[in-house]
Amino acid sequence: MRIDTCTIKKTDILDTTRQAAVVLDVSPGFLQNARLIPNHPLKYLKIGKSVFYRREDLIAWNASRAAKG
Repeated sequence: MRIDTCTIKKTDILDTTRQAAVVLDVSPGFLQNARLIPNHPLKYLKIGKSVFYRREDLIAWNASRAAKG
């Protein structure tokens, strides 16, 4: 089992799966499936049983996805 630790800054905007799906224009199911793929480039945080995405990570991932065409 791999456990990553991270720090959350006060300035971080955290989005739920549904909110992240709106930001990325994908379905919540897509994000749920992406979490199951090892080494998927979209980062997420798990706090207890809840899953959150940093807004800056969403924007960066969306920009890289748009750059690929």
